[in-house]
Amino acid sequence: MNAQPWQGGKHDPRLYRSVRAEKQTLIREKYEQLRPHLEERGRRLWAATEAIAFGCGGIRAVAEALRMSQTTLLQGVRELTEMFVFVNTRQL
Repeated sequence: MNAQPWQGGKHDPRLYRSVRAEKQTLIREKYEQLRPHLEERGRRLWAATEAIAFGCGGIRAVAEALRMSQTTLLQGVRELTEMFVFVNTRQL
């Protein structure tokens, strides 16, 4: 048994991998429910929002979970960013 006190997930790679795997499973389950109702662009944008919400490493994690290209996810992130900028400039 390890006698050292717990120092957070960043210091324990096993915990990080476990939490990451759980998040990926949840994302995959949501995607499978939504997929029949979305066209290609909708799937790309939804996956991009999940990657952004995931945080650091989100592009790779979501791409692995959905078996989607990282390039496709990056394109979705760019599209979302452009839409956000366009909406914000129109409100000024």
